[in-house]
Amino acid sequence: MATAVLVLFGTTITVPVTPADAATTTRATTLARGVTYWRQTFRPAGGGSSRAVLLHIDLRVARLSIAPASDGETVGGPLRRLSYLANTTHAIAGINGDFFHESGAPYGGLMRGGRLLESPRPFRIANFFIRGNGTAGIGAVPFTAQVTRPAVRGRTSTSHRIMSVNSIADATDNGWLTYVTHDLVSISLGSRCTAALGSTTKGVSRVSGVETGARHLARRPAGSWALIACDSPAADWMKSKLRANDRVVISTSFPNGRPRALLGGGAILVRHGAAYNDKTRLRVTGRNPETFACVSRDGRSVLLGVVDGRSNVSSGVTFHELTVYLLARHCYDGMVFDGGGSTELVARLPRHTTVSVLNVPSDGEQRPIPDGLFVY
Repeated sequence: MATAVLVLFGTTITVPVTPADAATTTRATTLARGVTYWRQTFRPAGGGSSRAVLLHIDLRVARLSIAPASDGETVGGPLRRLSYLANTTHAIAGINGDFFHESGAPYGGLMRGGRLLESPRPFRIANFFIRGNGTAGIGAVPFTAQVTRPAVRGRTSTSHRIMSVNSIADATDNGWLTYVTHDLVSISLGSRCTAALGSTTKGVSRVSGVETGARHLARRPAGSWALIACDSPAADWMKSKLRANDRVVISTSFPNGRPRALLGGGAILVRHGAAYNDKTRLRVTGRNPETFACVSRDGRSVLLGVVDGRSNVSSGVTFHELTVYLLARHCYDGMVFDGGGSTELVARLPRHTTVSVLNVPSDGEQRPIPDGLFVY
């Protein structure tokens, strides 16, 4: 049986090559200490030929880190090209990030430097994250939040669960109570909603007023916030329980530990070294260009990559075909991000001062996106 030598998760390994996984691999190029990239042409499980660009990051190397980035560290801000986000944040390399709404806001969670920009989806498990100890993980990131108005002047204490932070779709589509901060740029409600507006000064939060029938809110000034819900019991709670000048306590918590960084995605394909059926996933059908991440069992090695598609030279992959490919790469936990025309990988090549696009985006050019996942 033929074999191929591959560099994966910091180790040079020899693996058997079967007809369904026949691959041609280029020599790895070192971008920085602990960061290498290479290209690969392979046959997907369903036939045809596809091209991949792979990026390995060894998190055992001191000062090496992985984090997402968005325009100005905001949610719902201007869509930007991946190369712009990489160059403005001085990244070594990166891939495109999460699926996104028409407003430009990503579907899922977004954290950078421990700062919560958007909370992870309540019922989705496809998240890439960096723990407090610097190791990487893929999976569910439990998050809880609550607003409490303490007892005052004959009014008993009352609390309500906050389902998400800076995810307006949760307020408008699901009626959930959503906490909005200065980090959210676009606040178009599109339906008649209730908003409790407030601000925090020296650690004390107070309600300035409760608006009903709101359709749009300006971006909250620094130090100000809003609680929003639309046509739901959460909206009724705000109307009946909150008044101007009420003091409130807004708390957020990560029961399994607060991540340093987090980025949501579309689906988990590999879990604990085996194919995984993610029932919480976003539905994607057919062969497409795809963007993915894998982590090793100890969380200290990360494989980021893209598979080109929708062209005569690269047919793309289905989720099943990508799963087979990732398992052949010895992926322990693996997930996909936004694919299609968004799929892209950039890197700052040796002796270059800015990044280059290393794959072939199917749109023929870089698609503006809300965020990406980068190596620093």
